[in-house]
Amino acid sequence: MLIAITGSSGFIGKHLVKSIISKGHEVRLIQKLSGPNVFQISDIATFDNWAKAFEGVDIVIHCASRVHCFDKPTEKIYREFEKINVLATQKIAIQSAKSKVKRLIFLSTIKVNGENTKKGFPFKNNSPSCPKDLYAKSKLKAEKILTSISQKENLEIVIIRSPLVYGPNVNANFLKLMELVNKGFPLPFLSINNKRSMIYVENLVSFVIVCLNNDSAKNKTFLVSDTLPISTPNLIKLISQFLKKNFSLFPCPVFILSIVGFLTKTSNKLDKLTESLEIDPKETYEIMNWRPPFTTEKGIRKTVDWYKNSIKNKH
Repeated sequence: MLIAITGSSGFIGKHLVKSIISKGHEVRLIQKLSGPNVFQISDIATFDNWAKAFEGVDIVIHCASRVHCFDKPTEKIYREFEKINVLATQKIAIQSAKSKVKRLIFLSTIKVNGENTKKGFPFKNNSPSCPKDLYAKSKLKAEKILTSISQKENLEIVIIRSPLVYGPNVNANFLKLMELVNKGFPLPFLSINNKRSMIYVENLVSFVIVCLNNDSAKNKTFLVSDTLPISTPNLIKLISQFLKKNFSLFPCPVFILSIVGFLTKTSNKLDKLTESLEIDPKETYEIMNWRPPFTTEKGIRKTVDWYKNSIKNKH
């Protein structure tokens, strides 16, 4: 089976490629960087020769996307999300159908459902969509286009909505949190009692592989995460434990944190540490007869081990 992976040089893509090859499948890496088994493209937004890219391909895993943007939305940023996340996805799906690709697996985001959840009301597979930012709105628009194409063409679609993905080589907010804990900064989250669903990258990869040719995944949308959510204080405790660092958490009212976030223009980042965003993945587990192979604790340990090694290699 030949599997094409867009965004194969990215954080999730690299882990996917390694695991899929280990399962004995052939891969075609669609990315900007050159290398073995690579179909090199300079810009996914303007690339048009998808017929060549998908020649002989059985399954496409579409990972490439324009990710989060914390800047003030502008017309230029809107056009970038539209070109990369929506129009490029549409081209990929249409050509996949023309090239007789059996299945397209689309990595979406839980942000399609919303930015946060109320206590006792986690997102489920049938929860309504409520995207807030340009990234989430573009992902939902792409999902709708994929669903429409699958209804007209002989192309199976699998949509996977995941929360924050962490693991070795992680970047962005999770990396910054590890850096803060490693430096020993006192953090004002002791009184936070939230629930954040996350997914270890190898758990996500395991789920994608289960979806490759399982009939139960055909034309489904799945919410997937680690088995249990975790609170911000407990996440910090685990990171500090594996870093073997003393940590200091102190209580601070959420409204004070909100004011600080507003004044420092970091509200988006602080919200992710104070609010809940919980997924109930039980239905996904049951439909696919799958369970995450790694616990959150094991995933965080492996992520922290990678972080410690990366620090050593810098010196």
